[in-house]
Formats: sequence, C-alpha cells, structure tokens
Amino acid sequence: MDNVTDKSSIAAIICGYERGGTTLISEILRQYPNLYSGFECGLLLAEKMPEFLSLEPYNSMTKLSWRIKDDELEYVCQANTWLDAYKRLKEKTRLITKQEGALIFDKTPKYMQKLSQVLAKVPDVPCIVIVRDPRAVLWSWAKRSGLGVQKWVKEHLDSHCERYLSYANGWKEAVENGLGDQILLIQYESLCINPVDNARKIFEFIGLEFDNSYLHFQEESKKFDNVYNDTVSSSYINEYKDKFSQETCTKILDKTAEFQDLFFNIN
Repeated sequence: MDNVTDKSSIAAIICGYERGGTTLISEILRQYPNLYSGFECGLLLAEKMPEFLSLEPYNSMTKLSWRIKDDELEYVCQANTWLDAYKRLKEKTRLITKQEGALIFDKTPKYMQKLSQVLAKVPDVPCIVIVRDPRAVLWSWAKRSGLGVQKWVKEHLDSHCERYLSYANGWKEAVENGLGDQILLIQYESLCINPVDNARKIFEFIGLEFDNSYLHFQEESKKFDNVYNDTVSSSYINEYKDKFSQETCTKILDKTAEFQDLFFNIN
C-alpha cells in the first residue's frame, strides 16, 4: 500500500495470534524515536466507542498500560470517529512526555479474528498481521495453561485448533473483502531467521525509516517481559518439537491444513 502520510491519529495496527509474535513486533517498533504503544488497547473491538468503557479486559488493560485515568478514557470514547479517539488517546496517555512529533500504534492480537470489521473503522491505516506455525502457537497456549501436556492435548487440543482457525479466517475474510492492500503479512519464523529484511519491510509499509539498531532492546528500555532476549532470536521457533509428540504435531497440522501454504513451514 502507499505510505500513509497523515499519522496524526495512529501510525499502525498490529495483530496476530496470542503468543504469536505481536509483542516482538511491538518491541521493535518502540525502538523508533517517539513511537509509543501500551501493551494492548482493543479499542476497535467495540461495536461503538462508548461500549469500550465496559469491554473487559481491554478497558482495564488500556488504563493500566497506556497510563490513563477513568475520566480520560471516557473522554477518548466520546470522540466522533475512531481516528479521533486515537488522537485523544495520544493526547491523554502518560506514555508520551513530549507530544510534538509523537506517534502511537495499537497492538491487539484479537483484531486478527475480526479484521474486516476492525479495518473498516480505520481506513488507510497500515495493519501488520504476524502469523506463526500452529504447532508453536498451540504449544505456547498449552504451556501457559499450567496443565500437563497430555491432559491439555486430551482436553483442549481440538478447541484450540478451532481457535487458531478463527484467527486465520479473520485474516482470510479481510483479504477476500478487498482489504489486502491495507495488510502486511509477516511470518514469525521468517522474522526471527531474517530480522533485518522483515523489520525493514514492516517499517517501509508503515512509512517510517528503519535502522538496524531497532533490533536491539536495551534492558532498561525494554517494555515487555515476554520478549525474552535483547534482540530478535530464533531460539523459540521449534520449542514445540521437544514438547508435543509427533502424533500431536501431525494432528495439529491436519486440522489447520487449509492455511499451511500461507502461514507456516511444515518441515
């Protein structure tokens, strides 16, 4: 898509699978001077802006990670347009100490699930969708559950394959609805193996200049603990291979086969 010249509201939308790499992209983008975001926002998941005030957990996460108060969030949700709401969020957030030249982006994984509706609210705003091998995504979900692997596979594998597909179908529907030019699809594995080229592609799509230094995160400035290293790493690409049996991996690939050519390397 053409570079967006007016970023006064919001520079980009970032979405993808939970535990799929959205926070890594967020950390890379935050290295750009005067570009800010809270952990997540989720504003565009509301049907109407006032409804966001009761939309949990996003309401609470926005107040906490964007550092705004209840009355300030009410002010944001009184905007006439979604883009104006982002302008108000940028105005009120305490993440920004110097407003002149400041830019914000909204990283919310769940946007991928409802991507057509989300992008319709912010036409022409670049959207980065990061996708990841389903075996890796499901392993991350299983690990986070606190259940043993066998118990998780028995009780939750099928439903989580459906969850994975619901996100993939959200992206597919948006493309079929003619929104493909607004979307840049990034594969997590490719980003980790070839970070320079993929990060440059992301910045160019958004319309910002890229510097290789943005791939290195200083510990004192790194915002989110679930980015494990001080740079982009390929260490976690195949972690699932030591956790899931071959039978489980095959079952996951079979259930998500519709998207194998687009989303992951099945080797």
